[in-house]
Amino acid sequence: MQYPRAVSNFLGAVNIIKGWIDGILAIAFVDRENTPQVGQMGGKLSLKALEVILLFVMVSIYCAGIINLDPDLVLPGNEAYTFHLLEFVIQTSLQQDSVFPLWNPYVGTGLPLVGDPMLHLYNPLFTIPEVMFGAVNGFKVAIYLSFLAAALGMWYLARRMELSALARMWAALIFAFAGVPAARFFQGQYLFIASYAWLPWVFGFLLQAIQTRRRLYAGLTALALFFLFASGNYYYSFYTLLALVVFIPFHVFEVQEKRVRFDAHSFVIVILIGILALGLIAVQLVPGQELHPVYGRDVSDAAYSQPVSRVFSFLTLKETHRTDTILAPYDYYAYLGFLPVLSAPLALLALKKSRWRRTILFLFTLLAFSLLYIDFQGKPYENLALHVWPFSEFRLQTRMLAYITLTLVLLAAVALDWLWKISGQWTGRENMSILKMAGFTLMPVTALVMIFSAGDLFITNRQYVTSVSGDLENFQEAADWLKEYDSGVYYVNAERNWYFPFVENNIRFYNAWYHLDDIRRYDGIINMRFVQAAANYEFLRSDVPPPADAVEIKKFESGFSLYKKERSLPFAFSVPYAVLTDSSKADPLQIKEVTPELAYIPNPNEIEVVATVEEDSVLTVFSTFYPGWTLKVDGRSRRLQNVGGYLAAHMIAGTHSYRFEYKPGSFYFGGLVTLFSLLATFWLMKGDAGFHWKAGANKHNP
Repeated sequence: MQYPRAVSNFLGAVNIIKGWIDGILAIAFVDRENTPQVGQMGGKLSLKALEVILLFVMVSIYCAGIINLDPDLVLPGNEAYTFHLLEFVIQTSLQQDSVFPLWNPYVGTGLPLVGDPMLHLYNPLFTIPEVMFGAVNGFKVAIYLSFLAAALGMWYLARRMELSALARMWAALIFAFAGVPAARFFQGQYLFIASYAWLPWVFGFLLQAIQTRRRLYAGLTALALFFLFASGNYYYSFYTLLALVVFIPFHVFEVQEKRVRFDAHSFVIVILIGILALGLIAVQLVPGQELHPVYGRDVSDAAYSQPVSRVFSFLTLKETHRTDTILAPYDYYAYLGFLPVLSAPLALLALKKSRWRRTILFLFTLLAFSLLYIDFQGKPYENLALHVWPFSEFRLQTRMLAYITLTLVLLAAVALDWLWKISGQWTGRENMSILKMAGFTLMPVTALVMIFSAGDLFITNRQYVTSVSGDLENFQEAADWLKEYDSGVYYVNAERNWYFPFVENNIRFYNAWYHLDDIRRYDGIINMRFVQAAANYEFLRSDVPPPADAVEIKKFESGFSLYKKERSLPFAFSVPYAVLTDSSKADPLQIKEVTPELAYIPNPNEIEVVATVEEDSVLTVFSTFYPGWTLKVDGRSRRLQNVGGYLAAHMIAGTHSYRFEYKPGSFYFGGLVTLFSLLATFWLMKGDAGFHWKAGANKHNP
């Protein structure tokens, strides 16, 4: 069949590109038929199933305090409500408006929900239980599943490294019961637990991808990296990037006969995984980058640096209140016990005979790197840590304790496994000897010490992993009353725990505590007068003096009083252009100088105002001016204006409809890239999902 020249050229280009892709994949991967399968480690399926069941039981008992689905019980910590506020925003919008919220109007004057670095919508361990059990109970179930995933991930990683059942079970339980995830209950920073769960999966799948050169594991590694990033709060994602930089030299280069050999297969696999992972996270990364120029962060401080000796005390002492550091307990508590810390160096004894010596050396190097990363004060790289992006943005370096925990647990498991196995060899000697007697003594002692270590960690940290009684009912009553009293659009000040009742009633929480500072942009503002949004109502405890401009409206039995702030500007208003641009007045724009306008909010992504003016005026809406917002006047696109960092429009004489709509192109572009990358990942894994427990040994040395 003859094609037009343009079509023929296009098809030729496609064939060339396909040839390149096939060539790259041929270099990186081998055929499944010629590759040892999953079961190369040997062992019976029943034993593995028993191990998984035991892990499930132990983690369930450990987390019993948080999987109680009583709605009156909530997760503890000052930031608990903050970090699952997004679930309420999404749930409320879908239920009330049947629209997915791209914009979050309930925090301050609004934030881009799809660009929020704390968004964890794409993590299935959160999304699925929240759909099933609702925002409050679903979040509790998600935290439990994250602990379970952390245990299973470490078990999988230890099994990939051919550790015995005792060693891999111990490693899994120690990693799940460690102080690092438990400490997040002090403050309610639960997204760290969500990220923590994916760390061992990333390296377990990555080691399998390099060892077996199978596409299945390359795709699973990319997906694990995506879920890590999608867990929200990018600290552990950034640390994983650093860990991968340390990982690559040990697994792409190998010393053979005093010569360094470059492993092209492993290198291409790592690069392909990186490309896929970068594409998968685009749906959250691309819109998130728009926040970066205005991403409010405290600068790092040399006082955050912790000497290595103190870091080891964090790991071995049970203290939750210390005076030798300015850090809060949730950023230093990492109790792991003495056994992992003391036994980890013994992993060097396993180097000679282990097939995993490159991985063991990598773990030692990563441990050293992590310790130096935390202890930066007075070091040559101190300026890098404090002032050079991106290191300066991740300012609390002790959060690297997660990777110190991972490396210590794995190295200790390798050491204890070596001790267990060599003891077993000694017991197998034919004649009674000192070594045989030592083996019979050492094996039970090793097992008992490991069991005691896991039990100690279980008892010590389980007390923190529990839910507490909440007071949402009192807040709900007050929020319901206010919405009935005033059904309009306005801002309210209150204590930080009022997130859920406010969102349910479509009330905007002006002074909500959040990890982002004021993200307004002032480029291109048209006002000369200072314009500032403020709360129109305020809830205060009855024993707290009210603001000067406040009038008490209602006193509640729960101990709160509601005040109306009469000097605050309305949510939407029109103001004569001459008044707005009068540079002779130094005072802020006053309520008496504006005309309140009625705003209609069909959903979180849209704001509509129908207004009538006779003179040259400007319509201002107290919603953050941010890329992605558009303006239509009577259905026709118009230029969006910026008044004090808020949405605004030049008004036309007469009665007209002004419609502001949030349509972030970055989100749609990122979503397309993620969709394409997801299809590419599944295509890569296609035909390579066989699961066989028995196969020959792989000769490739990891």
